[in-house]
Amino acid sequence: MVKALARSPRSPELFCAPGNPGIAADATCLPDLDPCDVPEVVEQARKLGANAVIGVDVDYETVGGTMLMVSVSGTAVQAD
Repeated sequence: MVKALARSPRSPELFCAPGNPGIAADATCLPDLDPCDVPEVVEQARKLGANAVIGVDVDYETVGGTMLMVSVSGTAVQAD
């Protein structure tokens, strides 16, 4: 998602919590911010001047001992 947002012609400034080295070239990583602490995420977003927060959750489990079932959910927003 970060790579796609970074390609936007609007060139948004991106912040990710906690982030990882693979996206560090495209976003400012916030390793000390717990993404599950919603009030803190909102406070940090306001401090950073953000006008949108996008959440993504990835879940997985092994099925039948040989298959991996993956589900991804999230919120997409249009922030002008």
